[in-house]
Amino acid sequence: MERYRELLDKAKTIQDPLKRTLFFLGLMSEALGSEKERPVVVGGFALEFYSTGGYATGDVDLVYADPGSLGVLLNGWGFRKEGRHWISEELDLFIEIPGFALAGEERDRVTIVEVEGLQVALIGIEDLIVDRLNAFVHWKSTDDGYWAEELLFMYGDNIDRAYLERRCVEEHTAAALGELCGEVARLKHENP
Repeated sequence: MERYRELLDKAKTIQDPLKRTLFFLGLMSEALGSEKERPVVVGGFALEFYSTGGYATGDVDLVYADPGSLGVLLNGWGFRKEGRHWISEELDLFIEIPGFALAGEERDRVTIVEVEGLQVALIGIEDLIVDRLNAFVHWKSTDDGYWAEELLFMYGDNIDRAYLERRCVEEHTAAALGELCGEVARLKHENP
């Protein structure tokens, strides 16, 4: 427990908000103890990570099978529960647990990021693109359409295209994916 107190104090000194949050999430994941069922970052903070800070969010959304034990840990580390958020002013963190598990293949496709020996699990890039496309198509969120396009531009050469296309067919966003891929190809052709 003393190790975690020292590392929590260290987290408070990290000036870069993205790195501080990743460090804290890695520490939290280690303290929860299960590599198999570690918390997975989804939503805006995952987008902030993949966009290398181009997108900024005010909170961290986690998917975790046992939100009760996570709440006990956060409470023990000085967070307070306010509505659906766990808040730490000292760390400038707002954490929400909107779900208990990733669906099927999503869990197998998480990205593990290492920060100073600590590991953080983030939703895979393809599933994050699917998430943004869902908001773009089904909720008419033009911001999410923009970020889906940005992610395709940044990672398009390194994604599992077959998986992404299959997921978009399942989510009824395949037409939007096709349009955005066409736009990304045009932009890459104009700006090699």
